[in-house]
Amino acid sequence: LFVTSIGEGVMGALFAPFVVDALEGGAEELGWTMTAQAVGGIAGGLFAGRWIARFGALRVVPATLVLFGLIDLAIFNFPRWSTAIVPVLVLFVVVGVPGAVGFAAQLTVVQSAVENAYLGRVFAVAGVLASAGMLLGATVGGVLGERVGIVNLLTLQGLGYVVAGSLAGVLLRREPDPLVVAEGRAEAI
Repeated sequence: LFVTSIGEGVMGALFAPFVVDALEGGAEELGWTMTAQAVGGIAGGLFAGRWIARFGALRVVPATLVLFGLIDLAIFNFPRWSTAIVPVLVLFVVVGVPGAVGFAAQLTVVQSAVENAYLGRVFAVAGVLASAGMLLGATVGGVLGERVGIVNLLTLQGLGYVVAGSLAGVLLRREPDPLVVAEGRAEAI
């Protein structure tokens, strides 16, 4: 959560400059790209429950993080070849799907793995980590965006998702699926 929040902070700081500088767009293109990602997020939200139930939250989290990062890499490196907006808009719709599904899966893991008595505390810590990561990412994006290059820094952001997803895949591989454990507890009662 912390690593991906750093990426979201970098993205938040550099989203408008990416559209303006890298894609040579303006206010209209900025609005289109923001809308495209929202459309993908809504679509992902419609499928999240079904995919999480079918594949298990512990499998969905790493897969969606890696997929999100790979699509981000395609989006943010696209301007190296072209400034055409339509392919980027399509990619923004596509990236919204694993973004929404992955977020729902992360919440599912926390809610089903943590006892109710501790859930509020765990979510508070998660919120602090996410906020700290976004603050750090926005600072990094603001300070280094021009020095390192917007596309280069956003490429690192995309790689952060791939690394976070890969690490989550390794760390969660041996864990029992919390939904199955929670269902077993509910049946025992």
